[in-house]
Amino acid sequence: MMKRFGLYASFFEFLLMIFTISTVRGPKIEHDSQTGASASASGSFPIVLPHNELKQDGAKFYLEGDEKNTCLLYIESISVVLYNVKQKMSAWATINATSKGATYSGSIECPATHNTGQEFKISLQAIAGGEGVSGYYIGDKKKVIFRLSKVDVDLIFNFTSSAYWELVNADVRTISLDGAEEGGVPSVDNTWRLVSGISSNNKGWIFTDNQSPAWNINGFKDYAFSCARTSPIIWAKEAKDHNDEKSLEHAVGLAFHNLQFQLNSTYISPDKKRMAKFGWRVNDCAPLLSIGTWMILLVAIIFIGVLSFGFLMLNSVQTMSRFDDPKQKQIIISSKEN
Repeated sequence: MMKRFGLYASFFEFLLMIFTISTVRGPKIEHDSQTGASASASGSFPIVLPHNELKQDGAKFYLEGDEKNTCLLYIESISVVLYNVKQKMSAWATINATSKGATYSGSIECPATHNTGQEFKISLQAIAGGEGVSGYYIGDKKKVIFRLSKVDVDLIFNFTSSAYWELVNADVRTISLDGAEEGGVPSVDNTWRLVSGISSNNKGWIFTDNQSPAWNINGFKDYAFSCARTSPIIWAKEAKDHNDEKSLEHAVGLAFHNLQFQLNSTYISPDKKRMAKFGWRVNDCAPLLSIGTWMILLVAIIFIGVLSFGFLMLNSVQTMSRFDDPKQKQIIISSKEN
């Protein structure tokens, strides 16, 4: 018994060692600077802003917290989607840690106050490296539609109400798309307009400005915001057709994968160490009842209904009793073996 317990203890120590090593492995940070409430960093993917010093406490590692800049941002990868407006098709290209030579740089301006109307900004620049990242139509990776080489944007946030922040604008400096399909797609710049919504008709996609932003990136000051994949932030470019009327020619979107952001990420440990980490209170972008949840509930309801119907049917079965008479002598049928 003691020998088996020792084997279990060794196994759990091995798992703990692997977990500790995996937490140490992270993006290689080449530069990190902080000025007041603003901090910048650059390195390889995934994106971590600001990347404070990694310290060791025995067998544990933690990010040192900063009382001047309490914000913490993590982005695993960035995707650019090219919309084929007329055919209602989209091609995707993703920059992540597996992209050879991919690097990032950026800065984050953490707000000192959380009053209504307070604004803060996150600047992000991502370089794909090499010839760029190939973009394909969904389900078809035989033909390269475009190559993504650079993304440079500013994300503008605002406290729309007390303690509630929201992404209200996105300024694009450049999104470089090279070697696109026939007809070519120019690089996105600040002449493209930001659109808030997307719909479709028999002619193709229609991008509108008369609805709430579709990206839905918002949260509370004491909660971390988390999203497996954000809805694309879309920029569109209009061109004049043969009838001298404006028509949508191109549209490009930007989405973030495994994004997590928190305003107040600095915590004081019991041994008085200041560390930066995401809290356990999280505001997730996924709805409470997602499509998968509804499917599980529907299947469970049908399954319970079938079982209940079967039980009620079996419970209602009655034996034929018109030949039974408890006052008469019981019928005895005897049989003899041959």
